[in-house]
Order: sequence, then structure tokens, then C-alpha cells
Amino acid sequence: MKSGLKMLLTVTDIVKRKQTEEPEAQTPPVLRLKSPLCKKISNPESSLHKEIGQISHDECIHFWSFGSYSLHELMFYLLKQTGPAHVNLCTWSISQDAIEKITRKHNNGEILSIRFLLDPRVKVCKAKPLQMITRNFRHAITRVHAKVVTIENNEWKISIVSSQNATNNPKLERGVIIISDDIHDFDKQIIDNEFRKHEVRNDRATSGTILHPEGDCHHPGS
Repeated sequence: MKSGLKMLLTVTDIVKRKQTEEPEAQTPPVLRLKSPLCKKISNPESSLHKEIGQISHDECIHFWSFGSYSLHELMFYLLKQTGPAHVNLCTWSISQDAIEKITRKHNNGEILSIRFLLDPRVKVCKAKPLQMITRNFRHAITRVHAKVVTIENNEWKISIVSSQNATNNPKLERGVIIISDDIHDFDKQIIDNEFRKHEVRNDRATSGTILHPEGDCHHPGS
């Protein structure tokens, strides 16, 4: 019994020593900051251009979409103001229309680089967009339901956090645009961590994808 206890303690000490020598870098999951100047937008009769308007540094814009624009359309609108930028797009679902428009923006130089953090459901529910992403862009697949966009260049750091997916969605959706270095870096660090663990580095993960007859995958806006 004493011998077994001694061995147990020895193994425990080894594990503790290894953890001390090789700590894993982690980003805290919560960031607490004072709220910047905020605008509130909730006019179902107005357009994205009229409501969002001209953005400025160190502000946040809270909005209801009333089904008039999607996550990727909002991203495009902000890119018109920021100029070419590096983008991360985290979404539960993505449409063929969205990835085709994103690809054109990338080819035209409006998007300098883009990475996608996607849920595994895209393998069967959104196989065509995933195939296009696999051929053209870096992406990671993990269990995710967050809808987040980060936009970064030498002048701007922006995060969009929304209930919207990158799909054509007529639903009432809620989100916030946060123009803040701290918030952008917080979101980007989380995405970077997920890419270190889950990035798909070739097309093996999707080569066997079968185009599913949609079934329960087919929901408006999904």
C-alpha cells in the first residue's frame, strides 16, 4: 500500500512539474471593459446605409436588422468605410451566395485575407459553400454557434457580434458593432486559439461530403 501511494505521488509530481514547465497559453473567456459611446438602431423602415451611417473610432452600435440585411452584407458595408482589411468570419451557417460574394471581394482586393470558423453541420447542410471555402480559404471546423466578424487594418479594429448567420435571412435579428482595439483583439485571440486546435489544412475532411437532401438542414436563414 505504501509502495503504491509512493508511486502515485511520484506520478502526480511529474505531471505537476511538466505543467509548470510547459504552461498552455489560454485567453480568458471573459473581458470586462467600460462601455464606449453607444448608438441604438431599431428602425424597420430604414436602410442599412441610413441607420448605420458613418462609423467612428471607439463607439459601439447596437442594432436590430428587421430582416433587411445579413451578417456578410453588414461586413461589406463596413469594409467600404475601413478600406481593404483582414477578416475572420465565425458563423453557424453560410450560403452559396455569401461565399461567392466574399470570394469576389477577396479577388478584388477589398478583403486582404479571410478565415472561416464553421460548425460541422456545414459538411452536410452547406456542402457546396464548404467546398468553395476549402478550395480558396483557410478554415477551421468545430462546434460553434457564435456569429462573429473581426475586421482589421492599420486604421481600424472592429468586431461584429450578432445573431445573424452569413445567409440571406429575412428574420428579425439583433447585434452590435464594436469599434475597439481591445474587443477586436479579444475576439481574434479566441479565434486564433480555435484555429490552432481545429484548422483544416487540406480537403480530406470534406472530400467525402455528400450533398444532403437538406431535410432538417433547410430552414429559412439557416
